[in-house]
Amino acid sequence: MTPHSIFIVDDDPAMRDALTLMLRGAGFRARAFVSADDFLGDLPTDASACVVTDVRMPGVEGPELVRRL
Repeated sequence: MTPHSIFIVDDDPAMRDALTLMLRGAGFRARAFVSADDFLGDLPTDASACVVTDVRMPGVEGPELVRRL
């Protein structure tokens, strides 16, 4: 079974790194992005994926990112 992908979008490097490490340790494919703009600019096409996003970030904030998806 292929592990599901989880995309982390967070401007805080410590939180981003911690989440990525924890999720990979749990067997998920985790990929991190520093901003919503970076994520949207390289929008992954995995059919079975989840996005974990910070709510408050510079530029596009988490709720707006979710609306754009």
